[in-house]
Formats: sequence, structure tokens, C-alpha cells
Amino acid sequence: MIYWLHDFRLESWLGGAQITTKIMLEHCLYQVEMMYPNQFDRDKLVGNLILVSNCGLYKRGDLDWLANTQRYIKYERDIAFCKHRHAIGHDCRVECAEVLRFYTKFFNNSVLNIFLSPLQGKLFFKYMPGLDKSKVFYSPSPVEINKFEYIGPKEDLYLAVAGSGNEFIKGIDLIREKFAGENLVVLGSDEIIPYEDMPGWFKRAKYFVAEPRVVEGFCRSAAEAYVAGCKLIVNHNVGFTEYKWPFENREYILKQLKDSPKLFWEKVGEYL
Repeated sequence: MIYWLHDFRLESWLGGAQITTKIMLEHCLYQVEMMYPNQFDRDKLVGNLILVSNCGLYKRGDLDWLANTQRYIKYERDIAFCKHRHAIGHDCRVECAEVLRFYTKFFNNSVLNIFLSPLQGKLFFKYMPGLDKSKVFYSPSPVEINKFEYIGPKEDLYLAVAGSGNEFIKGIDLIREKFAGENLVVLGSDEIIPYEDMPGWFKRAKYFVAEPRVVEGFCRSAAEAYVAGCKLIVNHNVGFTEYKWPFENREYILKQLKDSPKLFWEKVGEYL
């Protein structure tokens, strides 16, 4: 049995983290049970492999117990290692020193640390200089190729994704200014767009724009846009495009995104 600790439940509305979890579970090779913060049960966890993703809502005492006594894999899906979530306007290495010490220990005591991209891993190595680099695996977020793949005609449309309440972090103001004279649509700015509607938007748009102010561990929407044939206009904070992949080779990239769950579970299985 593998127990997967995850802050966010798989409910009717799925954000990026939940979509990745859902796809991973659909391709799982083993028996997995989700354990959310209000369900934390030490007796169940003892002796089983534990997968820990977003864990900010779990009690510090429970996480400390995990770090000191259990075998777990840290599957990091964010850059949220402190209360500020993203380091803008302050130095977390100073203001969040105690939290960073704890998470350095939490990562170092794991049997494996999985990051969404080398760019995300680089950020953690920066803020946690004591982090063990010898037990790292990079696993790109999977994309449902059958839903998003498209190479047909496109509209002269620029598309950006705001997310829920993250416009400043996503740099949407910068995008609006930069593409003020273009046919720009920002999804998620005024209302939540269901995941099922996203492929249609990506298939219409000729361009996809992402200029986040901080590192995005992967940026699922950029990968989905690529699969849908959009030309990507992104900055250096997008984990997907910072992979050292031949992006001119669509077949190669689509295979990386399609095979990600299989390779992920094969790696996890090495620790059962």
C-alpha cells in the first residue's frame, strides 16, 4: 500500500495540482490511498511507503513524526516552502529561516525527492543549500495528449491563463501591457474555466503567453498549449520550457508528457 498525502482533494473543480494527481492515479501501477490533512492516521502509515505532495495544511508535529520515523517520497508540486508561498518583496532565507531548516530536514530525510522540473529543483537548492542533491528525480506533469493534441488551423489569438486569484504572480498585468494591441484572452481572470473547456481554447489560439513573476515548477497550461500547437511566448520562470529538450521535435515532447505517469510509478516502485 502507498499512502499519498495531499492538501487538495479531488473534487468537481480541478486546479493544476489536482489534475496532475488525477492523471497519475489513473495510470497507477499500485494500490494507493489518499490521506488528507483531517484524515492523518499514524497507525495506518506505519510500515507503508508514503508519498507526500503539497503538505502545508498538515500539522507540523505529524510532518516531524514522518521525517523522524517513516519511509516517504517527497513529490514536490509547488514552491510553497514558507508562509509567503512565493518569495516576492522579502528574503525568505532570512524571514523564514526556521521553516526552511525544517523543510531542509524533511527533504533530506526522504528516500527520494521528486520535482516537476530541473528549474523547480534549482529553486529549492537555492533556498535550502543543505539539500541532498543525490536523491532527486524529475517528473514532468503529464498531459492528456488525446484531449489536447491539435495541428489544424488557428485564430490570430493570444491566450494567457490567470489561475484562481494569482494574477500578480502570473504576471497578467505585464502580459496585458505587452500585448495591448493584440487579440488577447486571459482565461480565469473573471471566472473559473472548467478543465474540460481548456482544450477548445488552446486549439483556437495561435499563441500562448506565460510570464510569471516567480518560478512555476512546471506550468501545466504551457505544456497543454504546446500539445495543442500554440506558439509559446514564455519567460525563464516556466519549468516546462526550461527542460533541455528538443522542442522543435513535437513527437519527442509529446512522448515525454504522455509517458510521465509510467516513469513516475516505475520510479516510486523502486522503493516499495
